[in-house]
Amino acid sequence: MMNFSGDNFIFKGFSPSDDLKVYCKEVYSRVEDKAPSESTKTAFISKTSKGYEGSFHVASASGVFKANSKNREAKSLIDELYKKMAIQFLDWHKTRGISFREE
Repeated sequence: MMNFSGDNFIFKGFSPSDDLKVYCKEVYSRVEDKAPSESTKTAFISKTSKGYEGSFHVASASGVFKANSKNREAKSLIDELYKKMAIQFLDWHKTRGISFREE
């Protein structure tokens, strides 16, 4: 299996269309805008026998944010990963500056 890396997502087991690459880049950019500064971001999409699975991982001094999902369609998978990350960032923004108990 070959790996194809855009500027941001790593594609495993398939070669993404130009449209998918552009879409991934847009979503990655939106995640970057919401993520803590100086964070490390990793995004993967793999083709499976049932469709696609993917993950988004953001690590920073402020915390670690992770999203994993599976979908029959690659674009829908990207949407799901973005929504999961956006919810975590929203929660993080709400709790910044407020002391809270870590679990």
